[in-house]
Amino acid sequence: MGIKHDIEKYHRAVDFLEGLVGMYGENKVPVKNKLRIFKEYLHEIGDPHTKCKVIHVAGTAGKGTTASLIHSTLVKAGYKVGLYMSPHTTTLTERIKLNNRYIAAEALYNIIDKIKPAMHEIDIPPNFFGMTLAIAFKYFAEEKCDYVVLEALLGGKYDHTNVVPQAEVTVITNVGYDHTAVLGKTLKEIATQKAGIIKRGTKALTSENKPRALKVIRERCEAVNVPLTIIEPNGDHYKDINVRLAQAAIYKLGVKQKITKSIIANSAKLPCREEVMQTRPMVMLDGAHNPPKIKAITSTIKKMKKPLKYLIIGMSANKDWRTCLKEIVPEAKYIYLTKYLSSRRSTVSPLRMKKYINKHFPKKKVELFWDATDALNTALDRAKKRDVILVTGSMYLAGELRTHWIPEDNILRYRSSF
Repeated sequence: MGIKHDIEKYHRAVDFLEGLVGMYGENKVPVKNKLRIFKEYLHEIGDPHTKCKVIHVAGTAGKGTTASLIHSTLVKAGYKVGLYMSPHTTTLTERIKLNNRYIAAEALYNIIDKIKPAMHEIDIPPNFFGMTLAIAFKYFAEEKCDYVVLEALLGGKYDHTNVVPQAEVTVITNVGYDHTAVLGKTLKEIATQKAGIIKRGTKALTSENKPRALKVIRERCEAVNVPLTIIEPNGDHYKDINVRLAQAAIYKLGVKQKITKSIIANSAKLPCREEVMQTRPMVMLDGAHNPPKIKAITSTIKKMKKPLKYLIIGMSANKDWRTCLKEIVPEAKYIYLTKYLSSRRSTVSPLRMKKYINKHFPKKKVELFWDATDALNTALDRAKKRDVILVTGSMYLAGELRTHWIPEDNILRYRSSF
């Protein structure tokens, strides 16, 4: 079987999974019933979620980086380790990693073929997110992983990843305002959802220090008799806080491996997280999509020696895009508003973003691009060698434009984003 044929079958498998996105909504499944339904399905395929030791990571910002650091450090220590992350940037295999390599395209569609029949054995099969996680659980179980690091997708309490009976270590990076339509509009409500992954028998860690949110996390730990370790931010850069959290999690497992500079720079790096794709002109991709993450990338931009010349931004319609624009727009000379191609998420109209910017930043030079590739090509054509171009606002947008440098086929062929 040639690589081309593998890739074609892989894309058909991805199309199948993406066709499940609306499964719960179409069948009016209450959020509170989601985990019960998912657990029924997992039972039909052999309860793969119970086969490995789990480190569970949730939080508004930094959870992907923290999860990746834990994964790579355990691999360095000699363990066989699975990692489940979301969302992906360019291709779906990025969500499932084993010892620093993505699941092979062939392995992914072969597992789908194995577990697809079980969809007929229950009343309502999993949606896209559940089915993708089920593939990961099955893959990790078959590979007999020593540990699996799970990054929660949304909140925690009702997230698909919370189907695991118990985690060895549970990490909540922080609590901020994101997904408020689902998780709640107050820090207390959002913290309650995230703290829902803390179960009896685990060891809990957090770097959250806002009193209202921390109070909720403390109360949850007390309710299930779980020790809580607080990693004080102490004014550190968020990258340093992520490293300290991950290191603490490693030690809680009884593993003595230290997180080295090599792990941070190489095996644990992630695509579209302050990723520099070229230097003359500099192009940085960052999938920041909520106020805390936009604030973080804005902080990075402010510390750079060269000012931000071109900002290419597109955002999901369900995000707090106004607050994000208010934070990042002042830093750029030219703003290119666009949208991404993903059919699974609706983008906020560039016209709405332009109207907001014209009202609040009337002197800014704004252009609309209905194709994100056109926005990137225009910025590259106009930029001088010392200029800086930033693509941000969405993982989907950053991942889509990343293919300008690294095609999806390369990622699938080499099972790596780099």
